Amino acid sequence: MDIGVIGRLGRRHLATLLPEVLYLNTGIDTTRPTEIRATVTERCNYRCLQCGCWRLEEYREMSIERWKAALASIKDFLGPYTIQFVGGEPFVKKGFLDILEFCRDESLDAGVITNGSAFAGERVADRFVAARPLKLEISVDGATPEIHDRLRGVPGSLERITAGLLRLGEARRRHAARFPIRIKATLNAVNFRSMPDLVTWAVERGVTSIDFEPIREWTDESRGELWPTEEDLGELEAILGRLLEMQAAGAPIETSSGRLLGMLPHFRREPVPLEVATCRVGLRVFAIDPVGIVRSCDHFAPLGDLARQTAREIWTSAAAGEVRRATVACTRGCAYGCLATKSLVQKIRRGLMVFG
Repeated sequence: MDIGVIGRLGRRHLATLLPEVLYLNTGIDTTRPTEIRATVTERCNYRCLQCGCWRLEEYREMSIERWKAALASIKDFLGPYTIQFVGGEPFVKKGFLDILEFCRDESLDAGVITNGSAFAGERVADRFVAARPLKLEISVDGATPEIHDRLRGVPGSLERITAGLLRLGEARRRHAARFPIRIKATLNAVNFRSMPDLVTWAVERGVTSIDFEPIREWTDESRGELWPTEEDLGELEAILGRLLEMQAAGAPIETSSGRLLGMLPHFRREPVPLEVATCRVGLRVFAIDPVGIVRSCDHFAPLGDLARQTAREIWTSAAAGEVRRATVACTRGCAYGCLATKSLVQKIRRGLMVFG
């Protein structure tokens, strides 16, 4: 167990928990962001049916040097912090590995969510591991090319992930690196029946854990062919039961039982009970888009522009204060895709599984 990593992340979380409690009980605002998320590009080399990133008509993004300056500004405000890089596909951005190496050199804990295609090349896998990432999450939507490649829109995509995992394993041994590798799977009408097989696939390839989420209605395909019908939901309930049995037997499924079972009302478009009663997105989330615009939630106005303002100026601005007030009062109930729906106990359990 990597006690050092767990302790460092735990201290950071607890340092922000008391300001959240203070804000919720008194309105006194001493909060600081804890969920830093950076979309470095919306470009992608895959054509996933559930995603619209690759269909955009225009792509604008900050330079690598501008990203480094933005990350340094956040450090000036918070000190060492944890950041999650996402896309699009982050590795499509030329120079993304330079950003990860900057994080290593600045003692920033960096995680990445990726489609895994970049690691089939030995050089990328080796540089990535040498950058000492905090964690890696790879999106995999099926244990067979027939399912995964169809959903990802690129023939051979599962084969590249499999080759990449081998490369990563070799690089981790070379660099004596222990960061966790998590498989992220999105359930839909095409693949949900194969999810127990995907757990087995993941275990056989030596990943640390697997996490499940349901598809959301982002594209015409996700609202249509990928959305389970009422007839599908009986089978889905049985599959979720099977996943819970596998979890109880020791399979590295980190999704909580509540979130697994919450997929049924989600697909019925019914309200899903939140795992944390009050939304804390506005008290925690600092999400940076490719041009530097910062938000806590897509349903509310931006907090500011990191290409023109410092991180401190953004978080302490009147705009950010108004978003915090509005998000705490929000009753929308976004149970999936929200960065602040896990309780402290659930985060501890997840940390022990992922970093243990």
